[in-house]
Amino acid sequence: QAFLEQPERSEPVGAAKGTADARAMARSADAVRCLQEASASIGRWAASGDDFSVTDYREPWSNLKIGVSKAGSNLGDVLMDVTDDLTPILRFVAEFPAVKKMYVSQAESILEKLMLLPEAVAIIQRDPALRSKLRALSAKTSAVLGEEDAAEKAASAPPPVVEEPAREEPPRTEEPVPLWVEPEVVVPEPAPPAEAEEEPVSAASPEEIWAARAAAAAEETRMMLRDIFAAIAEQRYEAADKQGYTEHSIQIYMQLYTAVNRAHWEQQRRSRPAPQPHEKGSPRNASTSAVWCVDGESAGQSGTDILADTLTGGPWDPRRVLMWLLNLAKLRPLYKKRIECTAQMLMQVSADCRDVAQGDAFLKAKLGTSREPGQALVSVSYAFASTLRWACWDAAWHWVYTRHAREMQAEHHLQEWCRREQALKELAELPGDVLSKLLLAAWKAAQHTVLERYPEESRGFGAWIKGAIWREEDKSEHKDKFFELFDAQKASGAFTEALHADLHWMMWNMAWYVANKSKGYSRQARAVLVRAERHLQRAFRGEAQWRGVNLGGWFLLEQGPSGNFWESVPPAAQAATCEWTICEALGPSAAKKALDQHRRTYFSKKDFEEIRAVGLTHVRLPIGCWCILGARPGEPFVGPCLEDIDRAMDLIEGEGLRVVLDLHGCVGGESGERPCGHENRQWKFSDWDPQASLVALRVLCERYAGRACVCGVGVCNEPATTIPVTTLARYYEAAIETVRLAGMRAGEVTVLLPIFTELRTPDFLDAWEANYPKYEDCAFDVHLYQDRGAYWTRKSLAEHMEAASGRLALLRSLPTCCISEWSLSLPRLTEGGCSKEELRTARMRFGRLQLEVYEAATHGWFFWTWKGPSALASNFQACLAEGIVKIPTGGRATNVISPS
Repeated sequence: QAFLEQPERSEPVGAAKGTADARAMARSADAVRCLQEASASIGRWAASGDDFSVTDYREPWSNLKIGVSKAGSNLGDVLMDVTDDLTPILRFVAEFPAVKKMYVSQAESILEKLMLLPEAVAIIQRDPALRSKLRALSAKTSAVLGEEDAAEKAASAPPPVVEEPAREEPPRTEEPVPLWVEPEVVVPEPAPPAEAEEEPVSAASPEEIWAARAAAAAEETRMMLRDIFAAIAEQRYEAADKQGYTEHSIQIYMQLYTAVNRAHWEQQRRSRPAPQPHEKGSPRNASTSAVWCVDGESAGQSGTDILADTLTGGPWDPRRVLMWLLNLAKLRPLYKKRIECTAQMLMQVSADCRDVAQGDAFLKAKLGTSREPGQALVSVSYAFASTLRWACWDAAWHWVYTRHAREMQAEHHLQEWCRREQALKELAELPGDVLSKLLLAAWKAAQHTVLERYPEESRGFGAWIKGAIWREEDKSEHKDKFFELFDAQKASGAFTEALHADLHWMMWNMAWYVANKSKGYSRQARAVLVRAERHLQRAFRGEAQWRGVNLGGWFLLEQGPSGNFWESVPPAAQAATCEWTICEALGPSAAKKALDQHRRTYFSKKDFEEIRAVGLTHVRLPIGCWCILGARPGEPFVGPCLEDIDRAMDLIEGEGLRVVLDLHGCVGGESGERPCGHENRQWKFSDWDPQASLVALRVLCERYAGRACVCGVGVCNEPATTIPVTTLARYYEAAIETVRLAGMRAGEVTVLLPIFTELRTPDFLDAWEANYPKYEDCAFDVHLYQDRGAYWTRKSLAEHMEAASGRLALLRSLPTCCISEWSLSLPRLTEGGCSKEELRTARMRFGRLQLEVYEAATHGWFFWTWKGPSALASNFQACLAEGIVKIPTGGRATNVISPS
């Protein structure tokens, strides 16, 4: 593959990656074997009609359970290869636990995974009796199936009991029975025959359910926007009260911003087309994953339809709203870019708004999207880059299915390609001729990669050996056309050189991912998918780089960053090791008084002025969940303190800094260590409450969704290694949806997903690739310290330097990542033999090596922490004063390692 982009050479950490692949292959083989045995036994049971109380069917049940568990995300493909009909398996899951009650909990887990398969959903929807049996197993299975419909009620109703006619009695003449007397139970008469002839109401189809949900979301959005536009119409600017007018306008704008983003996300989440059953042997992710669309675009309908339907012909004044937005951008320059983007979006989805803007010279000049002649485009929006990615995805899957003569699937992806092409034209970020050539390049990349993996005629073993030895370059006409377009676009000057390369290599790598994935080349597929994602991130971020510090010890106490707090408390409480124990030692009233004072005064305007002055642009704000929701019963924490967090956000915003909000301590703790707020050696991962943590995350995101300074959200911090990766992945996917539904859009707010320790990287990459379309604008959160554990203690100073620079390969193996915590700390044994000057020189080199890697391979870093610790190696303020660290300037990777 000499024609591929220069690869980002990444070697696996030890043998972890190879071991992970071997384990995955073993799990897949076990899953096929177990499901084959289970399917054969279940088929015999379905044919014979054996009674579970007589014949022992525990072995097939065990095989089914193990096979479903080991198949994982490939369950659908394995089952389709094992059996042509899932009905006997679903019947078995419904009836066996009903007799053997001990297996009900296992049935819940199996059913939850089977319901992810379109074939199983279709079978259950067609069979009301089967739905009724599955619903009767437990409350959880009933919740998985949704609400009971009329057909199920009729199927589950007991047969009518034929009773003897009652003796006729004279009518009762007594007084009505008082309410406090239990009434006599009267057996109802049999229903008349006419009612029995009525046909049961058919169950609602998935399309009808999703359409109803989309309609409800549209109605809710319509009501929100109506109130917002009414508030805009009532506002009157008064120079004497400029501050009050501005603050009120910002509140209204936050509501508008949230409503618009909710409409986009609801449309993306709700209006996907119903999943269709696959033919046996077809690649499952080809048609189901493709309906995941980006930034408000859905496969069934444009993501802007909800807004368009709401705004067209509505009772609002488009010119007044646009002028109001522009005036607000002038009053609050920090919000200017985001407010202008909102105005552009309103123009895009509303014909009335667009007509007004085009007919008004002032508005046209302010809101025009055209660039000056000869001005190259530096970056594109996330919506554009992501839609282009999915267009290439659909083009490649179209050609895969064409090669397999699957006409229906090929036509589906061709229609998706056309929809995305139209969406790119509506975004109007590129001139028409430039966009056409870009789309043609994507189409040619898809054609070439698929034909390379599925050649029309076999080249034979000898030709394969010749190509493998001499690496004979392929002479594909489609490849030649792609590179011809590549060179033509580069010479046109429409893009900067960096953006031109990122867009084209993103398309090229995405096409290769689909070709490799469909062929079963898993390792090559993941490598090119990682590269495609990295190019996408650079295409919309441009030269922007997060460079910041942690504001540690402010809204979650830790001994190092909060050292001044420990010094201010009585000596009896200074032995505490975490926020939990120090609050216990102080008592409720004293703890509240001390913490209220600390939260109001620990960081001041002067701190943020200094952070900005030294060249940093971002800060990370660690927050304990009790500061958002308050303490749970039995917990000594002091909270909530959202007003204090509001003041912190005002200070950050006032200095023009960007902030990452980090849920540093989850409900119950994501570990038993001090950074979670409670050092607890008896902690186990079942103590962590993911659902309550999502509530805290939702409250935090909804409160600050309209803040222009928010650029990222961390969903937890340093989860324990005892928490299974699958559990964390489910939490991360739910957290992403929580953040987006709260009004924080992809492309504006990045969701940070902690890996914490680099040894778990391969497992997290498995989860990321399996559900890739869900991870919109996400970054893996990595903490890199070299002073913890025996592994680092045994290393010499030279080995520490080598390890710091050697992490480049690890970080480039991730699709996108952020180093949320790092420092200059080294083990005491390593520092022991150094003089003061030698140690200073070593720390300068250690910091420079780390920054070179982080600038080249990530889109951001945050030093731990700005102030507080007496140790110089963890105090960025002191490091700058001593001249130990020099902050990089300019764009991405300036004067360091150039990203490939």
